Amino acid sequence: AGDLEVAVSLYEEMRCVGMSLNVVAYTALIDGFCKQGEMERAEGLYMRMQEDGVETNALVYTTLIDRYFKRGDSDNAMKFLAKMLNQGMRLDTAAYGVIISGLCGNGKLKEAEEIVQGMEKGGLVLDK
Repeated sequence: AGDLEVAVSLYEEMRCVGMSLNVVAYTALIDGFCKQGEMERAEGLYMRMQEDGVETNALVYTTLIDRYFKRGDSDNAMKFLAKMLNQGMRLDTAAYGVIISGLCGNGKLKEAEEIVQGMEKGGLVLDK
């Protein structure tokens, strides 16, 4: 927790002097907040990232989706999946794995099956 707060302080200082973070640094901070269960702060940082014009990537979305599923919040997980797809990002096998596992873990088996079918139609195959 202390390391994360040091990183946040450094981030705030950088913003004060007009410096901005890149997608890797934002992703690390977002992941840190997610791991501590501070989803509001993670989402706030995601929004600030967008305001700063830093282009999001699949890892940012997959991190948020995974953590929301692990908290049992499939609605917010699916909200970020929709944002990811609306930006034209394609899901890779890692993202599919997170989504399918998250849906199954939250009792949404029908939705998971639909994702698997869509994945197979797209030519991707799940590992056994």
